[in-house]
Amino acid sequence: MTEFNGRYNEMNDGLQRTIWSGAPFSEAEKIMFIDYFNLCAEEWLFWKKGYIDDVIWQAWENGMLQYSKDARVSSLWNDEAKSNSYYGFSMPTV
Repeated sequence: MTEFNGRYNEMNDGLQRTIWSGAPFSEAEKIMFIDYFNLCAEEWLFWKKGYIDDVIWQAWENGMLQYSKDARVSSLWNDEAKSNSYYGFSMPTV
């Protein structure tokens, strides 16, 4: 968990700034969100395998919902999901 949280903490400011800006994503911002999708998929896989408690996973999923409400993130996720390279993970949506 410490590693997941540490990796997320390194991204958090950039993710939040990007969402708040409302501007179209730059290439660097797209890459940052793709890194976030990878982190989420890894966390999901560890949860599915029983290494992460359900309460912790629910909190993580709530955070993902915050991002998936943004049309730019949803669009990027939909494009990325076509690659089928996220271990079966799907971004939660409202």
